[in-house]
Amino acid sequence: MLDRSISTKDQKGTYSRDACLVVKRRFNSPCALAVQGRTKDPDAVLARPARHLFLVPWRDYTLVGVWHVVWKRHPDKVTVTEEEVSSFIDEINWAYPALKLTSQDVVMWNAGLVPFGDNDDDAENLSYGKRSHLTDHKLADGLDGLVTLIGIRYTTARGDTAKAIDMVCAKLGKTAKRAPTDYSPVFGGDIADFDELVEETFRNQMLGLTKNCVRSITHNHGTGANDVLSLAEKQKWMADVLGETQVLKAEVVYAVRNEMAQTLGDIVFRRTDLATGGNPGTEVLHECANILATELGWDDGRVQDEIAKVLQRFPEWTGK
Repeated sequence: MLDRSISTKDQKGTYSRDACLVVKRRFNSPCALAVQGRTKDPDAVLARPARHLFLVPWRDYTLVGVWHVVWKRHPDKVTVTEEEVSSFIDEINWAYPALKLTSQDVVMWNAGLVPFGDNDDDAENLSYGKRSHLTDHKLADGLDGLVTLIGIRYTTARGDTAKAIDMVCAKLGKTAKRAPTDYSPVFGGDIADFDELVEETFRNQMLGLTKNCVRSITHNHGTGANDVLSLAEKQKWMADVLGETQVLKAEVVYAVRNEMAQTLGDIVFRRTDLATGGNPGTEVLHECANILATELGWDDGRVQDEIAKVLQRFPEWTGK
C-alpha cells in the first residue's frame, strides 16, 4: 500500500530561501562550530534560547550559515542581496565577536529553496517545514504520469525517495523491491581508505599530474576517477588544468558525456570544483565555455550568455 504520510495533493506551500556564506578563512580545527543566533524556532519540541548558526570548515574555506527567509518570488529568481549579506555578517559577528567577519571575507553565497512552515509576513522567529512535498500530478493537475518530490532535508531523502518510487510503481502496476541504499555505496563510493585510493590513482596515472590534482579528481569521482583520467590519456589536451585550478579539461568533457551537464553553471557549480569556492576568473570561464561549445554545439551568442549567467553569482561586493 502506498504510504500517504507525504501529501499527494497540490501543495504550493511556503518556501524558505536557505543561504550560507563561503568565507575565505579556515579554522585550524577540523570540527564545525555551532553558535546561537538571534532567532528561535517556535515549533521546536525542546525549547532552546535560539537557533544555531554553524561555521563549518570546508576545504580551504569556511561555510557560515544557515539563514532562512520566506521566499515568495519566482524560484528562478533566487538571490542574496548585498544588504542581506551585511545583515548576516552582523548577526554572526554578534554571535561570535572574535570572528570579525567582513564582506571582503565572503567569496560567494550558496542558496536554495526548501519547503517551510506557515509563517506570518512579519514573523521574526520562523517556523521550519516539517514534511517533504510529494505530488501526484494526476490528482493535482489532471496530468497522469508525472510525480514531483520536493525534499525537506538530506536526512529524510532516502525515505522520501522510497515513497516516490512506491507511487510510481503503483501507477505502473508494478511491485518493486526496496532498494538496498541503506548499505550499498553510491557510484564511485566503494572506498575502503580514501588516502590509499589517492596514492594508488597517483601511482597508476600516466599523465604527470600533481598529487593535489589527483586528490581533487578522486575526491569528486571516487573509484570512478580512472574513467576521467582515461579520457585525458586518449586526448592529451584534456590533461591540462583550467587556469590555476586543479580541474582537468577532461572533467568538463566527462561531465557533458556522462553526467548530463547542459550549462556552464552545471559545470562550474555542480560537476566540478571550478567555482565552488569563488570566481575562477573570466578567462577560465571562457575556456570552459568553449569546451562546452564544442561538445554541445553552442554558437558565440550562447557562450556569452552562459558566461554572463555564471558571473551573476559573483557580485562585485564580494571579496576575491
